Amino acid sequence: MKEYTFILASASPRRREMLMNMGLKFIIKIPDIHESPRKHESPVEYVKRNAREKAERVISSKMLKIGESPGNKSPTIVLAADTVVVYKKQILEKPSSRQHAVTMLSAISGKKHNVFTGFTVIVSDPRSKKTKIVTKAVESSVWLRKMTKSEIIAYVNTKEPMDKAGSYAIQGIGATIVRKIEGSYTNVVGLPVFEVFSVLGSMGITLF
Repeated sequence: MKEYTFILASASPRRREMLMNMGLKFIIKIPDIHESPRKHESPVEYVKRNAREKAERVISSKMLKIGESPGNKSPTIVLAADTVVVYKKQILEKPSSRQHAVTMLSAISGKKHNVFTGFTVIVSDPRSKKTKIVTKAVESSVWLRKMTKSEIIAYVNTKEPMDKAGSYAIQGIGATIVRKIEGSYTNVVGLPVFEVFSVLGSMGITLF
């Protein structure tokens, strides 16, 4: 394993936990960008743009302080991601209130919806003075079981849905309401691990 500075440009506890569970050491930097879909922007375009803007904000800003790198000549890796739930072409992000969460879950209860995660990997190498950027998106399909109104309210009352795209967490209590999934499970959690590490490998990066 070569020496790198690995930065996760995300506030997501789920992404942090996934990387920690793999034994990786990384720095967390939370970029401040405006996240709002543009007119006629598809969900794929939206999450890819958000991911790229997050990564570029971190790599180009003063957020990288002297002393955080293991060496002046060590490459820096920045990983950023953005996840949304889409139902009938409508983007469902994090709920703004408990009632909003109830409304979202009521809409997708018993229905198929899609989860899109866009991610960007930036590798900046001061030795070669080159910067590589790769941005991709991954899609998974999810079916929730049909829930009663009281079940939805009870789930929302656990507070788990309140910071989750689509108002549920497949890795938590929400696992009890997910009937079926097609595609990447980790993508639904918020970071398509296989695809991210495939991109890192294609860029010549080995973190293990």
